Amino acid sequence: MGIGERGTSTSAGVAVGLSALAEGFGQAYNGQPLKAVGFLAAGLTLSTVSGLNTWLVRKVLRLEGTRIGPERIQSGLLTLWVAIYALNLLDAWRTARHGDEGAGA
Repeated sequence: MGIGERGTSTSAGVAVGLSALAEGFGQAYNGQPLKAVGFLAAGLTLSTVSGLNTWLVRKVLRLEGTRIGPERIQSGLLTLWVAIYALNLLDAWRTARHGDEGAGA
């Protein structure tokens, strides 16, 4: 377990798991509220404008009448969202693990 920004004990597995649920949750867990808000805002914005949220709502939840985001998936924006999502996971893991190194554990 590492030490978060606020001096609390953190787990890299928990941080990554939370970030997998929603961008920024792992950063919030690690005690980085500004990073958390940044990742959450970027993730929600890119997933909406890329059309991913529309696709999920219509195809997975079967709410075909929903009108959010573009009608089709925008591959360039979706690729950017994937990159941000991956960076979010990596950052949550590295930040939680960095606490281990700094504590001398």
